[in-house]
Amino acid sequence: MGRLFNAAAINSDDISAKALGDAGRLTSRERLWRALRHQEPNCVPLDCSANRGIDERWRAYFGLDPAGGDGLLRALGVDSRLVGVAYKGNAGILSRRNAA
Repeated sequence: MGRLFNAAAINSDDISAKALGDAGRLTSRERLWRALRHQEPNCVPLDCSANRGIDERWRAYFGLDPAGGDGLLRALGVDSRLVGVAYKGNAGILSRRNAA
């Protein structure tokens, strides 16, 4: 079965550069900052979150490393990345409060 689309063709940077010329080319960071500041970006910033099963199938489809990394997000032209910090608080406080 052939591929439905070419991952390189969906990269939003490439599409916007073709549509707007080099003057309209923005990095993902610039595109997100413009949107957050209510300024007009060259195109709508893309976000993608998928469950593990879908993520694994997309990685296999594009021939990417199943272990992770942001290769899939790059292949899809996604502008955002998930950033988080692990909770390092005192879990004992919560368990004592619930016991009372």
